[in-house]
Amino acid sequence: MQPWLKFYETIAKPLSLFLAVSTGFILFAPKSMIVKLGMARVIADYRWVVGLGFLIGTTWLAGFIMDWSLRSDGSRPFAEQKSKWKKTFLK
Repeated sequence: MQPWLKFYETIAKPLSLFLAVSTGFILFAPKSMIVKLGMARVIADYRWVVGLGFLIGTTWLAGFIMDWSLRSDGSRPFAEQKSKWKKTFLK
């Protein structure tokens, strides 16, 4: 694997998890907690940006999970089923 790909995988996975968890917390936290954190006005004005960040983070994280679970090297879960699906659907 090339060094920049290794760096990307090392940085991107924790970043996607952080983005999904932090924006999810901001979106779904009770209003009283948002007020205590002093973010009520910011969230009121930029809630769509937080929602977009949550959507990007969760999609990115789901992509990593799907990639991990469907790898064809045989060491991951569902690798055997993936090869069967390929044989079935790509005839």
